[in-house]
Amino acid sequence: MTRVQNAHALLLAVGLGCCAQSPAPTSQAPSPLTAVDRLIQPGLSELESFAREKSIEPAGPLITVAPSADDSATIDQALVQARVQRANRGGAVTILFRPGIYHLSRPLRLTSADSGMPGAPLRLQGDSTGPVIFAGTLPLARAALPAELARLVPPNLKNRVQGFAVPPSFAPQPSFPSRASMPEITRPTLIVTQGDQWLQRSTWPEHGYQRQVIAHPQIGPAVAPIVTLPANLGALLAGEPALSTGGYWTFDWFYEERPVAGLASRQLRVGALTSNYPQANAIRFRLLNGFSLLTKPGDMAYADGHLAALPYGADGSIEASRLDTVIAINGAHDVVLDGLAVRGARATGITVDQSRDILFSNGYVGLAGGGGIEVSNSKRVVVYRSVVADVGETGVALRGSDNGSPARNAVIDTLITAIGVLTRAYAPAVRLTGVGQVVSGDLITGLPHAAIIFNGRDHAIVGNEIARTTQETADAGAVYSFGSLTTRGTVIAYNYFHDIVRAPGLDNTIANQVRTIYLDSWTSGEIIAGNLFLRSAWPFWINSGEKNRVEGNVFADTGPSGRLYDISNHWHDGLGDRIRHSMAGLDPHDTQLRGIQPDSSLFTTGRGSGNVVAGNISIRSGNAIVDPSLAGLQNVQPNHVLPSPSGSVDPMPLLELARNAGLDLTASVRPRTGELSSLRYANLAAGSLSR
Repeated sequence: MTRVQNAHALLLAVGLGCCAQSPAPTSQAPSPLTAVDRLIQPGLSELESFAREKSIEPAGPLITVAPSADDSATIDQALVQARVQRANRGGAVTILFRPGIYHLSRPLRLTSADSGMPGAPLRLQGDSTGPVIFAGTLPLARAALPAELARLVPPNLKNRVQGFAVPPSFAPQPSFPSRASMPEITRPTLIVTQGDQWLQRSTWPEHGYQRQVIAHPQIGPAVAPIVTLPANLGALLAGEPALSTGGYWTFDWFYEERPVAGLASRQLRVGALTSNYPQANAIRFRLLNGFSLLTKPGDMAYADGHLAALPYGADGSIEASRLDTVIAINGAHDVVLDGLAVRGARATGITVDQSRDILFSNGYVGLAGGGGIEVSNSKRVVVYRSVVADVGETGVALRGSDNGSPARNAVIDTLITAIGVLTRAYAPAVRLTGVGQVVSGDLITGLPHAAIIFNGRDHAIVGNEIARTTQETADAGAVYSFGSLTTRGTVIAYNYFHDIVRAPGLDNTIANQVRTIYLDSWTSGEIIAGNLFLRSAWPFWINSGEKNRVEGNVFADTGPSGRLYDISNHWHDGLGDRIRHSMAGLDPHDTQLRGIQPDSSLFTTGRGSGNVVAGNISIRSGNAIVDPSLAGLQNVQPNHVLPSPSGSVDPMPLLELARNAGLDLTASVRPRTGELSSLRYANLAAGSLSR
């Protein structure tokens, strides 16, 4: 076994798996993968040490908590008791939460006063005999809808639609804020739930978007779209008090939601867009939050404290959130949260700031209007064997520290699905910034846009299964990076990518392609090695970046295996200015940044050089395409072509073919769906996975 395999085995032995195994060394194994193993080894070793310390449940005082009439007060009392126990006796303390729903009236806050010690953490433990749910929601009281709203409800549903009163403290202002893919802003939103399901605003069309060709697109800025509705729909919407629109008005990668500014017969005017982009020739849009648009279980409409809901069924009360955040950790260290489900935040489910050595394991975070888990300015915060699903914006954000040292925050062996439910683009399953974050062994699937967006340096994206992403966007990537020449050194290795294709109905231009790994706008110095790409569009796409390495991968049923694309025509416009500015202020003597300075060919022409594409295998796939203007600057070798397998096109037979040809990834690339289906709260994502 290699050192990486040894580290992986030890991590599994103590209950915290990490980065995928490297292939066992053989005389035929390609050397680039050995180099990859050396790069990811330091992070594995540190996480191994962290896991050994945190995953063993220590002996110590046990404080038991059960749901009560005032759950927040009960939990606060338990935390005070835990502090007293540590002050008097030292050592580990465990707060055991009995099964049930804990309706919180204020966030559960952990600070430095709640910190444990190495080997003796504070543990917040969910009882294994049943679900332990921390909810930011409370049941709503039934109330008749005002007559002007009741008349809008479709006649055939009047006996099924229920009215509720929403207290002012539950509804942020605005209750459904305008949204845009950029800039990244967390926006508190009215969240309404029924049990473990999320009620969403009614829409037209009922599924997807309405496509409309625009004869005379507006140039902008401040485009205010005008759309034409079907004749019967315009009349139906008359009198709607809080109708809004969402759609792709400018590009197929930029989603924006705006209120309706006016409706005259069939002509609907949309509020001015916040972006400065020109209007597209063909737009996709939908209407949201119409009382007259209620059609199916799970639909709702809201205006001025009045909620109309079409319940999923008779089980479970209709609840609304009153908390922006359910759990807030600030300045704490050596804390374990195990077996807890967190739901119903108007903004972010769990926030972690200025903290270290925090483990969230065997848990669930979802039904959140903003992000799922937000980690900033912290080290060794690990999300492990958990579920993150049904989140309005980004699933897990690992922002790390800004001092240049590896943060080693990680998402490991976790199921992430149904992310970007509200902000449909640039709200990825995982966002990485800073230095040295880890995404390993996860299943990431069922997304409108990206699985992972990364900036910063030296991240490890290893051993994941990533599928069914970018389902409604284009000019996008399942794994994506953009916008800084200091984004270097990330390893994307031993992942299984599959079924990543362009959404039907979108323009099939070069600019509008879906890519699997998309290194956009001069992203440079990344490593793509040892991955399996199956039925995945453009496995890699490099837009004028330099010194990227694509080695030891298997491409199956992908079409061309990748592209080196020349965007140097933008080097001297605003886009190029932004990229050049990313180098400003760097200390040339900083050893952490050594080797980042681009070659002169990039700085003078905007054409990156020194990319290596070699040692790859293709099965029913083509070679990479290199733009002629870039060809002389790169080292691009043809793929080794293997014959088509008979029968199954499942991953394991493909990997066996590659192994027989000298590229052994059978111990490294592992489908994650089966293993992660046994996660403690996997059932809470079952509905999302089936959509």
